[in-house]
Amino acid sequence: MVQYQSTRGYEEKISFEDVILSGLAPDKGLYLPDSLTIDNLNHLSEEDLSYEDFVKTIFIALDKNSAKYVEDLSIYSGFESSPTPTLKEVKENKYVMELFHGPTKSFKDYALQPLGAIADRRLGEIGEKGMVIVATSGDTGSAAIQAVKNSKNIDIVVLHPHNKVSEYQRRQMTEVIQDNVLNIAIEGSYDDCQKIVKKLLQSNSFNRKVVSLNSINWLRVMGQTAYYVWLTKQFSSPINIAIPSGNFGNAYSAWFGRDNGLSINEIFCASNVNDVLTRFISTGKLEPKETIPSVAP
Repeated sequence: MVQYQSTRGYEEKISFEDVILSGLAPDKGLYLPDSLTIDNLNHLSEEDLSYEDFVKTIFIALDKNSAKYVEDLSIYSGFESSPTPTLKEVKENKYVMELFHGPTKSFKDYALQPLGAIADRRLGEIGEKGMVIVATSGDTGSAAIQAVKNSKNIDIVVLHPHNKVSEYQRRQMTEVIQDNVLNIAIEGSYDDCQKIVKKLLQSNSFNRKVVSLNSINWLRVMGQTAYYVWLTKQFSSPINIAIPSGNFGNAYSAWFGRDNGLSINEIFCASNVNDVLTRFISTGKLEPKETIPSVAP
């Protein structure tokens, strides 16, 4: 059985059922699977399967205990058409994988739609009401709202930096009029929003099951790894991948897939003007600077 343990060494291990609703571990680490029994993902076949059913086989390969949650569950209900990614050749041997065909036009729909559906089912199973608290620079918030806005068991609160998200994303978040959806603009940067969320997740003074839909939730990685499995199936030889990167959940998902058998050579991580990680990797110094508003912060 796959168990999950904190990256910072906290000894207590938790099950898939627990990791669904988890945020940070008690020692502020992230939960990762500690099992060496994960199937080689390169051996999975998409033959005769829809993309949704293929993703379900990937979830089950990563943890067989996920089967009872995904097998008969609609995990892409927010998509108006097939969630199959679109692959377009832009130059010879250079392709773009389009992941903007979900309800919010963000790649995060691909991980958050399954996570929202699975979390809702788990809460119904244990008879509890959950609260989702999300920090966002724009795309996570709107995708998280779309993932749970019709949930019977989840309320969601989203924190975004005031005047530092695109107008399109702001409207996506603030114009969903549902009793279980609340969006709050915070004076400051995305990092300020994230600090508040981490503090709330740790203190949990709500007397409710608090659920994380940020990348600290392992199911986000499962959902994102799935499209890298699909991607490698479209080519007969190993590929390189370039990824626009913020908090690195997406890049980590590609790395995790490669570590578990996917035919991926190099992973290139691209940054924009808010380049704290680029500067950290280049210089070894972690120096926050003022966030500069951009199309993709």
